[in-house]
Amino acid sequence: MAVDSLRKQGQDLYRQKAYEGALRCFDKAIEEQDQPNIGLLDNRSATYTKLGDLPAALEDGRQMIKLARANITGYLRTGQILQLMGKNETALGIYKYGLRNVPVSNTQIKLLQGMHNQLNVKFSPESAIDPLEILPAELMVMIIAYLEFNTIVSLLRVSKEWRQYIESVPSFWDDLDFSRARKRVRFSTIKAYVDRSKKRVDRAVLSRFGDDINEILQYMTVRCKSLRHLEIRQGLANASLERAVPLAINLTTLIVGIDSVIALEQIGFMLAQCKRLEVAEFHKARPSKSGLIGPVVHNWTGELPTMRRLRITAGGNIACAIGLPSLLRTIPNIRELELQDWSFTVREPSPDFMPCPNLERLDLSLSLLDRAPLTPPTLTSLDLTSCHPSNARQGISLDFTQSTYNNLTNLSLGKVRNIKIEQVHRILEHNAGNIQILDIAGCDIDDRQGPILDSTHDERESFDLMRLIVSSSCRNLTDLNLSYTAANDESAQAIANHLSKLKVLDMSYTQITGVGIKALAFKGGDQIAKLTLVQCAGVSIDAVQFAREKDSVEADKGNKNETPGI
Repeated sequence: MAVDSLRKQGQDLYRQKAYEGALRCFDKAIEEQDQPNIGLLDNRSATYTKLGDLPAALEDGRQMIKLARANITGYLRTGQILQLMGKNETALGIYKYGLRNVPVSNTQIKLLQGMHNQLNVKFSPESAIDPLEILPAELMVMIIAYLEFNTIVSLLRVSKEWRQYIESVPSFWDDLDFSRARKRVRFSTIKAYVDRSKKRVDRAVLSRFGDDINEILQYMTVRCKSLRHLEIRQGLANASLERAVPLAINLTTLIVGIDSVIALEQIGFMLAQCKRLEVAEFHKARPSKSGLIGPVVHNWTGELPTMRRLRITAGGNIACAIGLPSLLRTIPNIRELELQDWSFTVREPSPDFMPCPNLERLDLSLSLLDRAPLTPPTLTSLDLTSCHPSNARQGISLDFTQSTYNNLTNLSLGKVRNIKIEQVHRILEHNAGNIQILDIAGCDIDDRQGPILDSTHDERESFDLMRLIVSSSCRNLTDLNLSYTAANDESAQAIANHLSKLKVLDMSYTQITGVGIKALAFKGGDQIAKLTLVQCAGVSIDAVQFAREKDSVEADKGNKNETPGI
């Protein structure tokens, strides 16, 4: 019998309430087709519903959606069945899904929207309570103060009353953070926000302003006398910074992002003008203009006694000097200093940070460095990641002979060219077990990008690493990075036996296997909370799963394109 004839017969039986006969007709008609017809599936689903077989009816509804996502029939039928099953939230989700997939040109889209709205209203509170009507004004201010700026802006769209309220409280507009703006912010918008704050903007993060950024910066620094924190996350003319920043007379924090390349002489000018700065970050600096024999070493002037944290990162100009001695004279009370990607080899062969008696954290990562820096005894954190001497290709290593570090808690030597485990061991001995975070990823692997393969070299380096792990100098380690080293199962067993306080461990690109993983999983003392195992060929997925199932261990095998860790 033809499909159309079977369908018509089934529909007639359905109208006569002979549902079992109708079901047999629809079943036979569907069996005759290579791909079920949406209309037939809808008919059979309706019949199943009448017979009380809701799971079978739901299966047909889902099949309709799968076969034709742009067809409204499957969403209407599936939503109806889910409601009969008491799964109202799931039904609401189906209606929402349908509204995203059914073309707006479909004449029945209003029916689907109506079903969605009806169900949404049905399960909403009978009468919504407006916090503005019941909460004290002081409590409302406290609650909204916890919200991010983009959320506060979205509250303007709740209602006319909410808009009037949000606009009337100046404290809601003293922190203008545009870092999450989805589209270009207009100058008129900035003016409106500044007016709402009564010109009391305390913090501003400027982003997505287009060509108006220079004018906006000038406007804010002139009008907002209370401005203390200024962060710029988009490119702008250096001249605009020089003109605007000194006008912010109460500025204590200045952060200029990587999109704005600033010359050292301009940085020096701004620092000299902003006498109250406590924090300054310049994420892409360039050397001062070139002389006859290369870039001119900048001579820093003035004094910033209030400066506590300073970051100046070179924009890929690794052969350029920053003028360290004069810089340190201007920041005598500095506590945290980051000078990344600079050269300390030509005019400053032994960088001396002793003029900063309060220095606690020093970051010289990515820099050219022949000798380790001289630092005051207050230093607790030293980062020399990816530093290397100017003649590293000849096998010369970074010279630590003149440097002594007695109070370090954090030490990062990852990817330092030609450094030996023995040198690390000496540094740790001077600190008498104070080190808590240690990064020696890639020590003594030269320019190679993978794990060491030479067996003789590997055995010697593994022995040195074992001596380091079992030494009393490492007994208080909580975070250890051994990636790109000769670490293996014996190293893992030594860690399990001797580093009782260790909680974070990275053994990516090493020779560890499942045996080492098991040893770490049963480690004594504090349990390892995070274990990273990127590109460890000897570690199986089963070993990783075993580590994950052991208490609270987070283990990540990953691959070379993934960020290590979870």
